[in-house]
Amino acid sequence: MKRFETLPPHKSNFFVGDGQYPGDGGEHLQLLWESAGPWRELRGCPGRYSSPGKSLRGTLPSVLAASVGHLGSLQVFDLPEKDKIIIAWFKTGGALMTYEKRAVGAEDGPMCVHTLNTESGLLRKMDSLHITLASPSTLASHKIAQRTDSSLVLGRYERFNLALHVLPYLHDFEKNNSAFVLVRWLALLSARRKHALE
Repeated sequence: MKRFETLPPHKSNFFVGDGQYPGDGGEHLQLLWESAGPWRELRGCPGRYSSPGKSLRGTLPSVLAASVGHLGSLQVFDLPEKDKIIIAWFKTGGALMTYEKRAVGAEDGPMCVHTLNTESGLLRKMDSLHITLASPSTLASHKIAQRTDSSLVLGRYERFNLALHVLPYLHDFEKNNSAFVLVRWLALLSARRKHALE
């Protein structure tokens, strides 16, 4: 099993990854990219990456997430006839989504298939699985919407949920092409609104 140490703060506060989705996640996602890679983008799944090697399969998601400084809670989904899904929401954006597979007669515990997810990649996957956020407390950095002089500044939870409610109205091709733009646009809109109110 591969051992991870907590890494020092990264020089960048946003996700760079392979350069395709800059800013579609935060520094925790970037630290995971650098420390637990290499990562390979899943075919037909923009913004979602898996580790092609077997070295991470014995590492629990809580350990892998903690190795990059994530100390928040994990959300667990037990879906009918599917592997258990565990999501570690990174407070700076993006998430680690792990599929926990139990082999028959396995004594060493579950086999974990980890996927690194940008915000837009995670949105599309949650939409396809028909799962939603449990509560604002699930997202560790998510500032809840702030009202100032009757103007609304959207926090991360609201932006994520808003985008998650838009995607079902789009076709799969449109989802793949628009999720990244939607995530970035909502973040920019919220940042501009916040700046205007300061």
